[in-house]
Amino acid sequence: MTTIKREGTVIHATLREPDLIIAFLGELKSIADDPTRSLDDRDRAFKAYYRIRNPIQWNVALSGDRNRSVRPTNGPLDDAHHAWWDAAFANVEGVEMIHDTLSVLMDSLDSFAPPGMQFGAHPGDGSDFGWWPVEEDEL
Repeated sequence: MTTIKREGTVIHATLREPDLIIAFLGELKSIADDPTRSLDDRDRAFKAYYRIRNPIQWNVALSGDRNRSVRPTNGPLDDAHHAWWDAAFANVEGVEMIHDTLSVLMDSLDSFAPPGMQFGAHPGDGSDFGWWPVEEDEL
């Protein structure tokens, strides 16, 4: 059975896509690493995490200096102010990739919400993202 460990905020007071992507990937990774979750949930979260993370890492590696390796510990998925984000926002394809990534991440996290709960922006504060009860009018 799918359960969340807590109701509440994952990230607050920002709408910057880099900040959201990094926080949402962290939340997805925490689901994959949680030994109290079902093996099915952990497996789905693990697959989703790498399916979403890897294209960004490949894009970073291909867009940088080909003689320099891009290690996960110093890349844009660890630093919302990494120069790669600015480069990605400088072209239409990069913006589309970032928006698509954010959409897929939110859908992936929402798939782990139990009945009566959802992952997304708080109904009263659009910059507060986390796990919330579904509003009565949405049931």
